[in-house]
Amino acid sequence: MSRILYGQPVAEAITSKAAEMAAKLRARGIVPALALIRVGTGGGAAGAEYERLAVEACAAANVEAYCAYMPDATRLESNLDNINRDPSIRGAVFLRPLTDGDAEDLLRRKLDRFKDVNGVSLSSLAAIFVGHGEAFVPCPAKAAMELLDYYGVELSGKRVAIIGRSLTVGKPLGMLMLERDATVTLCHADDNVTDICSASDVIVCGMPDVLSRDCFRAGQTLLDLGDNITGKGNLSATDLDTASSLGVNVAPHDSGVPVVSHAVLALHTVQAAALQNGLM
Repeated sequence: MSRILYGQPVAEAITSKAAEMAAKLRARGIVPALALIRVGTGGGAAGAEYERLAVEACAAANVEAYCAYMPDATRLESNLDNINRDPSIRGAVFLRPLTDGDAEDLLRRKLDRFKDVNGVSLSSLAAIFVGHGEAFVPCPAKAAMELLDYYGVELSGKRVAIIGRSLTVGKPLGMLMLERDATVTLCHADDNVTDICSASDVIVCGMPDVLSRDCFRAGQTLLDLGDNITGKGNLSATDLDTASSLGVNVAPHDSGVPVVSHAVLALHTVQAAALQNGLM
C-alpha cells in the first residue's frame, strides 16, 4: 500500500519549533528578522508568490519579515555590505534569478554565510560539501530531508537517484544524503534514467518528462520537486498516479517538499539569530 507524503504536518512541526525558539530569543531582546529582496523582475509572478508565502511562514513562526525592491543590480554590492553589517537583519534572501550572471556571482561571493539562510553563497556550499555544518543548507534540499525524516524513510545503505543537478536541490541534497550513508546517483535527463531509477529506493525528480512507468517499483519513495508556486509540477498527475498504483510512496509537487521549504526558511532565520548571538 503506497502513502502520500504530505508536507503540511512536517511544516507545522518545523514552524512550532521555530516559534518556540523565536519566543526565547525575543525574551532576551533578540528579534529574528528576515530580509526578502527582489531585484529587477525578481522572478515575476512566481517570485511575488514566493515572497507572499515566505512572509506568511515567518509570521507563523514569530519571525519579522521585511520586503525590499531594487530596480536593478547596480547597487547590489552596497546593499549586500549593508545587510552583512546590519545587526537587526538576521537572514537575507534575494529572490532569484537575479538580473544577470555577474549579479549571481556577486551574491554568491559577498553574502555572509551566517545570514545566508537559503544556502546560496560559495562559503555556504563549501561548508555543506565538507559536512561540518557551519552553514545553512538551501531550503528546498533541507525540506526534502525533513520530509523523509518525518515519515521515517531510511537512507542508510539505500540507493538514491536524484534527477537534476542544481545548486539549490540536486547537488546539496546529494551531499546531505551521502552524510546519511546513502549511495547517491546524480543524473540528468540524458542519462539512463530508467535503469538508475528502477534500481533505486528513493527517487528525487527535479526535471520534467523524464520518468516512465518502468522507473517505478513497489516500496520506493518518490519526491516530486515541481514548482509549487506556479502550480506546474515536474511530474504529470498521470506519472504520480502510475507511481502510486505501483506501490510507490509519493510526495507530490503541490503538497510535498515545497510546502515544507518556507517553514525551513523561517526556522533558518531563527537559528541565524541564535548563532549570531552565540546561542547555538
